[in-house]
Amino acid sequence: MSDERRTEEPGEEPSERVSAMQDFARYSGLGVQLFLTIGLFTLGGWWLDSKLGTSPFLLLLGVCVGFGAGFYSILSKVPGTTARGSARKQAPPHDADGDPPHQP
Repeated sequence: MSDERRTEEPGEEPSERVSAMQDFARYSGLGVQLFLTIGLFTLGGWWLDSKLGTSPFLLLLGVCVGFGAGFYSILSKVPGTTARGSARKQAPPHDADGDPPHQP
């Protein structure tokens, strides 16, 4: 077992620390995903260029497609960045029947 001791920041709840670590893990994972997506499409373009002799066109196409696919993936996973996510945030509250609340 490790002999690490956790120090608590004054005024910081353990649940806040866990939430911050979860956010860090989620968003750093998105960065790794973006990097890998761009890298794989770039390598695919480079490989196709070497086979077809079209250098550097498919390499550049791979970079652009990888960049677009990576950002599309990130935007679809981060809440509130799509039209559907934004509409959910702005929708008025509904009661248990699914109807908007009545205003006097």
